[in-house]
Amino acid sequence: MARLSEKNRKTKNPKVSSSQNDNDEVTNDEPEVWDVIKVINPKDDDKPTCRSKRCKKTAVAVWAASRQPEDTWPVCEKCQLAEFGGWPEGVEPPEDDDNEPAGTEKEDANKKTTKRSVSPEKAADSGKPNSNDETTTPTDEQSKGADEEKWKLSEILSKEDLTGRGHRKCMRDDCKNRAACVYVSTKTPKEKWYTCLDCQESDFGGWPDANELPVSVMTDEHKDALLKHCARKSNVEMPFFGSKTPRNTGKIRAISPDMADENGANDPDTPEHDGDDESEAEEVWDLVKIIGIDALSIDSPIKCSTETCLLPAACVYVSSQAPMEKWYTCLDCQEKDYGGWPDVDDLPVKSLSDEHQKVLKEKCSNKPNIKMPVFDPKTPSDKSQQQITNNFFSFDDASDGTQCGTGDDINLVSPVPTVPDKAKKQPSKEALALHKKWLEEAEALGGPGARIIVSKPAAKDKIFETMFDAFRPMNITEIFLVHKGAIPKPVLKSCLDDMVKGKTNPFDDSDSEEANRDHSDDQPTASDHFAGSLFLKAGKSSNASVYYVDYSKAKNGNGLDADERNDLYADSTQAVLEEEDLQNKIRSTKDRTKELLSQPTNEELVVRLDDAEANLLSITKKVEEARQLKVNEKHKEQTKRRIEHFASEWRKRLRLTMDFLHTMEEVSDGMVSAKKCLSGDGQIEMDSDEVAVKQAVALAKKKHSGPPRPLKRRKTKETETSDGIAPSKNFVAVRLNSQGRVERVLLDDGNDADS
Repeated sequence: MARLSEKNRKTKNPKVSSSQNDNDEVTNDEPEVWDVIKVINPKDDDKPTCRSKRCKKTAVAVWAASRQPEDTWPVCEKCQLAEFGGWPEGVEPPEDDDNEPAGTEKEDANKKTTKRSVSPEKAADSGKPNSNDETTTPTDEQSKGADEEKWKLSEILSKEDLTGRGHRKCMRDDCKNRAACVYVSTKTPKEKWYTCLDCQESDFGGWPDANELPVSVMTDEHKDALLKHCARKSNVEMPFFGSKTPRNTGKIRAISPDMADENGANDPDTPEHDGDDESEAEEVWDLVKIIGIDALSIDSPIKCSTETCLLPAACVYVSSQAPMEKWYTCLDCQEKDYGGWPDVDDLPVKSLSDEHQKVLKEKCSNKPNIKMPVFDPKTPSDKSQQQITNNFFSFDDASDGTQCGTGDDINLVSPVPTVPDKAKKQPSKEALALHKKWLEEAEALGGPGARIIVSKPAAKDKIFETMFDAFRPMNITEIFLVHKGAIPKPVLKSCLDDMVKGKTNPFDDSDSEEANRDHSDDQPTASDHFAGSLFLKAGKSSNASVYYVDYSKAKNGNGLDADERNDLYADSTQAVLEEEDLQNKIRSTKDRTKELLSQPTNEELVVRLDDAEANLLSITKKVEEARQLKVNEKHKEQTKRRIEHFASEWRKRLRLTMDFLHTMEEVSDGMVSAKKCLSGDGQIEMDSDEVAVKQAVALAKKKHSGPPRPLKRRKTKETETSDGIAPSKNFVAVRLNSQGRVERVLLDDGNDADS
């Protein structure tokens, strides 16, 4: 069992929840100490479960912090080892080993491949003290019996196993990567455990030492296949196949304080300071790699290993005491910790391009005048492979000129006759004129700042990529225009001739097939991988001839890997679903647009609001006027009662009058008739008045109805004049109406009364 020393227990700084921080404010500056307050008996019936996140195993001990002793923390054997470093000194573990969880790790602090589980699994972070926050110390009481299970890397899957159809998957349930390595246990050596690079780093601590690897060398293609198919992280470590004894640079680099804290250089409890001879040896740090341009240009480059530094790493250093552990450093930390760049002879590269140095200065340093290594311009990087080139030709991008900024320059091949190296003459006027002509054509098609490509490997790569994506035949003029003159026509024609399959002359006039066959056999063949990648369909002229890609040169013979094909199908289906979703959104947007367009605009609503306010104001005035004309409710009730009273009195008097008239008619034996009494306008008419009126009316009618007779008028003297109104000829008499008023009776009224 791994045990935790008293010194390390006092340096723990666990994370507590926000609620605990709000309730219990820590006022002292003493470090928080975690200790075991209870050892759970395996025979108890109600054993608590582990409190760690995503862990449901049975707890073996209960821990508590010195600042919050009431907040207990039950943990299992595995989580206790991962988070607290194992059992503390003076506390004995439970005697019953049968109840020990299957996932308990009993591993040495220096051997990362030791495991106790068939399915290795790393304890998850649960917001408590993390074992990575302190230096892990070995224990003298660690169990090293026969029951200890160890895991060993037995096989690294080859590139064919990774890319073939029968590739294996990682055996962890929550992982979908392809398996990269095979581990076997000492207890069950026949059972293999397949793991990917991510799970290997989390479960086994990464790659073992170089002397424990099943292979002694690994190609770059194999490493690329492992990183592509077996890892999802961008900065996965790969095994280092360097020399077992690091080369001596002649300078002893002092280890940085950050590295000393991480590697346990200042911890007397670590094995390096137990008094062994190895701890007394001086540590040498070698520069093994300079980060390339491509690795620095990605979105999340590898950061400097110094905790307080956030710059991207520029170099990789390896210690002589731990050659498998890499230390990434930026230019500022390199100058501070290692004294700057080593000698030119000790650098892992022989040259650095100006663009590479510029990228390193911009991204990996905050100092404006950071020093960079100075290379001897007279000494070429590789005289055996370097070809004589013209220095006035340029590349279209940085990748055509250097291999990630750390390798040798790619040789330029120009159709212009080369100049002998010993002569060191300037380019001729013809070469300069030709280069100027090519550059003018490129600028005319591609705009100012266009650059030309005269490197045949780079030009072939561009040509093949363009024609492969175009998926159609193209003649030399179309290819030239597609690249906007970046590839001059002589270079383009030379590249196409090298890439054409079967380099026979289609314009040979000889009719002899045997002669043509012999002639084709004499022609040299290209040795690059672009040879035979294009087909030629001959035309009447060279400009009428078309080129098309031989797609059998594609991977797996015009096909894709099973995983890539499945990914393509999945991406296509996802694209179709996203398109349908976007179409639905477009339709809903159109419907909403129509609805909004059918509604009035803000200007129209303002006009309508003004009209409505004016109408409302006029209606309000009318309502106020109507309220002023409203009769008092009390007066209204009084009027109603008076009307009802008058009506009842009238009905009473009418009944009495009618009773009286009927009684008079009965008593007088019809001499006084009720009908005759009620025939006039009044309630009871006077016989004298009615008779006189009727007689006057009858006389007037008689006068008007008879023939006119001349009347003798008496001659009278008008003694006086009258200014009054002349009497009407129709006036007959006067009578009283029902209201007691005098009313004139005219002849016409008499006709109406008669009728």
